[in-house]
Amino acid sequence: ASGKKQDLIVTSQQVTGKFTLMENGVFWIQVMDDEGVSNLNPLKYPVYAMSDAPPLAKVLVPAQDVLLSDAFLLPLKLKLDDDFGFSKLTLNYQIRHPDYLMPDTSRYSLRIDLPQESEKTLEINYNWAMDDLSLSPEDGVDYWFTVWDNDAVSGPKSAQTRIWSARLPSVSEMFQQVNQTNEEVKTQTEDVLDAVKEIKEKVDELALEVTKNPKMSWEQQQEARQSMEQMQQTEQKLKDISEKLDKMIQSAKEQNLFDKETLDKYSELQELFQDLLSPELKAAMDQLQQALQDQNPQQIQQAMQDFQASMENFKQSVERTLEIFKRVQIEQKLDELSQRLTDLAERQSELVQDLESKDAGKQMDSAVKEQKISDEFEAAKQTAQDLNNLLQDQQELDPQMGAEFQQAMEQSQTSENLQQSLQQMKNSQMQSAQQPAQRAQQSLQQLAQQAAAMQSQMQQQMMDEVVSAFRKIMMKTLNLSQMQESLEDQTRDVAQHSSQIGEMADQQQALKEGLKQIAADMSGLANQTFAVSPKLGQTLGQSQTQMENAIERMESRSPAQAAQAQAKAREALNMTAEQLASAMQNLMQGGQSSGFEQYMQQLQQMAGQQQGLNQQTMMGMGNMSMMQQLAERQMQLKKNLQNIQEGMGDDPRMMGDLGKIGQEMEEVAKAMRQSKPRRDLMEKQERI
Repeated sequence: ASGKKQDLIVTSQQVTGKFTLMENGVFWIQVMDDEGVSNLNPLKYPVYAMSDAPPLAKVLVPAQDVLLSDAFLLPLKLKLDDDFGFSKLTLNYQIRHPDYLMPDTSRYSLRIDLPQESEKTLEINYNWAMDDLSLSPEDGVDYWFTVWDNDAVSGPKSAQTRIWSARLPSVSEMFQQVNQTNEEVKTQTEDVLDAVKEIKEKVDELALEVTKNPKMSWEQQQEARQSMEQMQQTEQKLKDISEKLDKMIQSAKEQNLFDKETLDKYSELQELFQDLLSPELKAAMDQLQQALQDQNPQQIQQAMQDFQASMENFKQSVERTLEIFKRVQIEQKLDELSQRLTDLAERQSELVQDLESKDAGKQMDSAVKEQKISDEFEAAKQTAQDLNNLLQDQQELDPQMGAEFQQAMEQSQTSENLQQSLQQMKNSQMQSAQQPAQRAQQSLQQLAQQAAAMQSQMQQQMMDEVVSAFRKIMMKTLNLSQMQESLEDQTRDVAQHSSQIGEMADQQQALKEGLKQIAADMSGLANQTFAVSPKLGQTLGQSQTQMENAIERMESRSPAQAAQAQAKAREALNMTAEQLASAMQNLMQGGQSSGFEQYMQQLQQMAGQQQGLNQQTMMGMGNMSMMQQLAERQMQLKKNLQNIQEGMGDDPRMMGDLGKIGQEMEEVAKAMRQSKPRRDLMEKQERI
């Protein structure tokens, strides 16, 4: 259409060439031979210019705003589409600080390598390691991708994805979410228990009526069907609770929020909710449904009895799960309190270092940081109050420890020192703010150590209490087994028509009552620990069945058969004792492991505190007043170390001499108090 001509390259019997098409048109090829004769009426070919479309980019994973874990790793998956291919891809981001801090307006970009092949569709997997971004809790990262196509004619065109965010939550925020989930789980479980009690009450009434008259009326059948429908609704509620717990557990794992012991117990609790609706209850409901369809009075009567028994077991299981949940809540609160105070102590230590540095840039946001620490300390005090309330509701646990810790928090003057420091900062009196800030730091460190020690002691107390209960039940079971064996020997030797058979039947009935007491004790223990397995209940049930068989055989004057049933009852009792011993041993081994891990965590925290003290010592050389304060802090660390040493005892897994470290701490503190500290002071601190 434009009338342009372009020479082609002639090689033997072929011609080649290319031209750029900017608009629709036609082209033809005109060839001339050596004689100057050209082809007549060459064919004309229509051509259409299609504009190069811009590329498309979409984030497939995570495709939502997310919370970052302490691993600072964000897996990303991106899909790219273009009609010809791509030339460049970048990951762009902007760091977003919380509102109370100065904003960061800078934008950053990372170049991401593309495959060498020119594909029209690409899926890019990229693991973004964000640990070098120096993110602090409550910081966020807004990120997006930009991609360019390979249009060499009019220039590469670009497209960008939607902006997504990844945020590092604060410790306080994470526990707030956990507490909300806990409250929802508790409320929903209590609602389920209330509903189950109502359903069971209705089922008990129906079962009694069916016993009197097996032929159910239409109204009674409707009530039975309604009870089963309500149980199906209950099943869905339990699934919702289980899913809610599972989501919280996954989040806690990613954020490293709980210690292993607490996390394991939440996982066991979640499985408990998942398995509450037993196969026996489902089978009883199916059996009743079928009996109602068949209109068989005898089947209906038996099915109602089975459904009634299954409902009683289900109610007890829900009650047990709720009680165990309350125990897990106590351990979670202990964990939360320790972590909150440790986090606050670390942040206050950083703030004190900023104040001592006299760097105006670092001190710019000091007041808002101190306000945040003060607010979160009040939240930690509320956590201590919540823990104390939970302990008050548990008859088996001593609430005195929680009350004493609450009192220690009040007497520490931490709130007052934080407020005093904050007021000085607001008045731009940074020098004056140092002393109350340092006092707050010291008290927070002490409270964090005390909270960790309380957590360890409370867990040990709970462990001792459960192990003691296991041991008592096991001894009762063994004593009952011995008595059963003695009665078994007498029964085997007695004559069929002897008058002693009646007395032996009475003795067997007394042993059966003793077995009921053991079952009651075990039921109470099951409300405190996951270690009471269903197998324990099954073997106890076998003992009871055989004891009942023995009584029936005695009443029919069949002592040989009675002795056989007694032998089976004794064997089941011995099996129960073995299972109790095994469960107790597993529990004790697990407790020892978790206690050691807690001590190691405390030592790790102390190592960080010692490192901060070392840095401040370097800055304080020559300042006698400051060195005196640092000496006091060194002695406090020594005291905390001594508490850990006493708690660990002679544990063979400790590959070091804590006593020697404590002695060096005392030497360092003594050197700090001298007017001219020795040159090797810093070396000793580094060695500590």
